[in-house]
Amino acid sequence: MKADAASLLEQARRAYERRAWADALELLRTTDELAPLGPDDLERVLWSAAMLDRDQDSMAAGDRLFEPYVEAGRYDRAAYWAFFRGFRLLALGEHGHATACIQQAQRLADSFGRECAAHGYLVLLAAQKELMTGDDPAAVPMASQALAIGERCCDIGLVAFAKCYLGRALVR
Repeated sequence: MKADAASLLEQARRAYERRAWADALELLRTTDELAPLGPDDLERVLWSAAMLDRDQDSMAAGDRLFEPYVEAGRYDRAAYWAFFRGFRLLALGEHGHATACIQQAQRLADSFGRECAAHGYLVLLAAQKELMTGDDPAAVPMASQALAIGERCCDIGLVAFAKCYLGRALVR
């Protein structure tokens, strides 16, 4: 990596740590023009763009992030990003494309060969469906299952997400 790119990348990472999303995104993009970003920095692009509600930028980063994980045989990480792409597309009302992404996430998670966080996120999607239709009792075991997967896989995001769904199902 060129010296300029390395310096910009360090600035971008510091901006990201400060949660200066716009600065981080701009610096990461500039760095990427000089030298392709690795997966960790592509994740920073994705989350910076998402925090700024820039879906197109976030989706583009997710597309680029997905392939290196598939090529490296990291089906757990590829499944994770396929799930989140599908989840976001659902929120945007793009149900057909979302369904394809979620099915891809399921296939990749299953191909991983052992339990991974993506399995828990996929279970949460089923829990969400039950919550949306008002069948809160049916969501409880699903959210509990996702919580257990999150704990076993040490995925704090999944644990937090599952606790929210579980609490929602139990309170209503």
